[in-house]
Amino acid sequence: MKNLTVEQIREAIQEHAPTMAPKLEVWQPAYFHIQIRGGDFIVNYYPSKGTVYVNGAQHGFKAKSPRHLVLLAIGDGGMPQDMHRPRRKGMRSYRERMYYPGVVCWLCHIPIATIEEASVEHKVPVSKGGSNRRDNLVLTHKHCNNARGGKMHRHPGPRPGALL
Repeated sequence: MKNLTVEQIREAIQEHAPTMAPKLEVWQPAYFHIQIRGGDFIVNYYPSKGTVYVNGAQHGFKAKSPRHLVLLAIGDGGMPQDMHRPRRKGMRSYRERMYYPGVVCWLCHIPIATIEEASVEHKVPVSKGGSNRRDNLVLTHKHCNNARGGKMHRHPGPRPGALL
């Protein structure tokens, strides 16, 4: 559906997802682009073409209605199968190349005992604009990585070995 407006999308939010309305933000960074944030997914809509991109996907698809955009943002819209991000390849080999006995977890600073405990973590999460380049990858414990999620890490104090 072409040429939906910010107002139409806001009305659809109130109508189809009233409990999510306080969380969902409709933002128009440029006249040719509308973004819905605050749900499970970030939805980018381009009115001139009627095209939707979900979570930075490389391939878009046609928007069906304002309701469809809202459902995509809250995770109930049923994205086409090819829209799901492919699983990162090569993280296991990074882990194997980065691990050595005595390596310390980047998050909790406790040594990682075995390679099975190790997990490759992004210093800056991909969801926040980070990359899969080596300089953005570090080793952590699996449980530390899972606890962090997509949040930015703030070290609670000086890192071991830091000058005080």
